[in-house]
Amino acid sequence: MAAVSASLVLGLSGNAQAFGIGGYFEYGKVTGEVEFLGIDDTDFDADQYGVGVVFDTNLARNSLFNYRGTFGYRSSEHTFETSLGDLDLDADGFEMNHLFGFGLIRTKRVRVFVGPAIRIGVDVFDTDSGTDLVNVDFGIGPEIGLNLHLARHLTVSPWAAYQYHYLVQAVDVNGVGNDTGDGYEHVVKAGISILFRSGSDQYGSSRSRTRASDRNDQTKR
Repeated sequence: MAAVSASLVLGLSGNAQAFGIGGYFEYGKVTGEVEFLGIDDTDFDADQYGVGVVFDTNLARNSLFNYRGTFGYRSSEHTFETSLGDLDLDADGFEMNHLFGFGLIRTKRVRVFVGPAIRIGVDVFDTDSGTDLVNVDFGIGPEIGLNLHLARHLTVSPWAAYQYHYLVQAVDVNGVGNDTGDGYEHVVKAGISILFRSGSDQYGSSRSRTRASDRNDQTKR
């Protein structure tokens, strides 16, 4: 999956010849239901914290479309509401997010974008009991963000998103048996990215190239 993401990013950046790259921090609130430990449906909620790298094909140019990809580490604090009471478990994992955005507002200083995003994540739980417990989630939903261009090569981008996820849980109990269960989760996230833009990722870049091309055509005539 990481190789596919890298190929997509490189392909898009090659076509656009303009890009931004940097880092992000995010917080997410998760609620859902899963066949916990492969036994029965269990409600849960979680707080997620994530940090990683972000890539965007169009932060500032006056064109409609942008692709934004993120890949990073996440830490989660889960609470499962079992029949024996609440069970708190911490998890470490990773996630990737692919946003296909459309610039609704585009000016020299700001860009407001919205679009669908696909997220894939993995959580590995610390059970301290010899039981291996892993959650894998996959979902889609809307995301909206704002690019603030603070300098020629610097953009700060706060954003928010909602997604509905399909969830699969795999459990191996002390090496003597394993099982899987599935469920769903609602995910609400907000974060901020700090990106450094290439020299060609500027508001007037596309227009300037078009004017230069027109002048060349007129000269040839």
